[in-house]
Amino acid sequence: MKIESTTQYRFNALYWIIFPALLGTCYYLAKTYLGRETTEFLGYTDTQEHQLKIDISAMVDRVNVISGQQVKKGDTLVILSKAEYDHNIEQITNDLRGLDEKKALSISEYKATIQKVQSEAANKKATLNEEINIEQAKLRYAQSILDSTLRSTSNNSMHPSYTRIRALQQELNTLDRSTNDVVGAYQRLIQLEQSNSADALKLMDNKAYLLTSKNRLHIIAPFDGVVGNVNIRAKEYVDRQTDLITFYESSPSMVIGFIHESMSNQLKVGDSLTVVSTLTADQQLRGKIVSKGFRIVEIPERLRKVPQFKTYGMEVYIQLPATNSFLQKELVKIRT
Repeated sequence: MKIESTTQYRFNALYWIIFPALLGTCYYLAKTYLGRETTEFLGYTDTQEHQLKIDISAMVDRVNVISGQQVKKGDTLVILSKAEYDHNIEQITNDLRGLDEKKALSISEYKATIQKVQSEAANKKATLNEEINIEQAKLRYAQSILDSTLRSTSNNSMHPSYTRIRALQQELNTLDRSTNDVVGAYQRLIQLEQSNSADALKLMDNKAYLLTSKNRLHIIAPFDGVVGNVNIRAKEYVDRQTDLITFYESSPSMVIGFIHESMSNQLKVGDSLTVVSTLTADQQLRGKIVSKGFRIVEIPERLRKVPQFKTYGMEVYIQLPATNSFLQKELVKIRT
């Protein structure tokens, strides 16, 4: 009997602790959520349009797209041209070609000079070596008719052929040095010609700048999206900063809703709202308020409860996820 009494006592204690906690939780949830009023207002989807333009005046060569066309990032939308660019690029190309031809001619002349110097040196060396051989033969003959006691080096040095041989050998060494010096000088000139001169570098820099500017005349899609308005046509001359094409993302990026001014304090930047399609009821997602208007404006007719009567309210801007299935400018319901 004592054990049963202890067990019953523990059960009653837990019961009186847990049950009030459950009641308190249920009360809090009911008060927080069941008593909350859901407010609904209308809006429409929208996206930021990008104005594609250029900062120079140019001629429109070709327009590759039409309004409403879907394109991929990097697709060429419009091709423009500027005659001044083409003329200057052609002129610089001709100037560079002239420098290259002049360079090639100079290098060819230097190489021909090197060959001439080397050829003349080789002929002269052959002549000197032939003279040396003749003098050596004379010296050997003189030695052959002398007594062996007279065939010493000291006696050889007194022979005219010996002196002549020494002079010819010195002339050979001098010829080699001078030939190498001349050939080396012309080879350095060839290296200088092969490297780009200051004039050539300046021309190449100007050409690179012009080509970059010309490439900017090819207007490409900055991202996957849809072409809006096409404000130009082929063979038309456009001024700088002219809006060529409007371009926007395929999926809307925001919702613009209109609320009564009395709701201004109920909605705050950062609040999450539910956006529901009026075309497909089960198509809905959560969006976040990123901005609110600061003035009372006229609510667009399609968003009024009674279109014939002008009504006024405040704008609310709601950011949508990057990927969604809403149409551009689609009428939607917004629920708090």
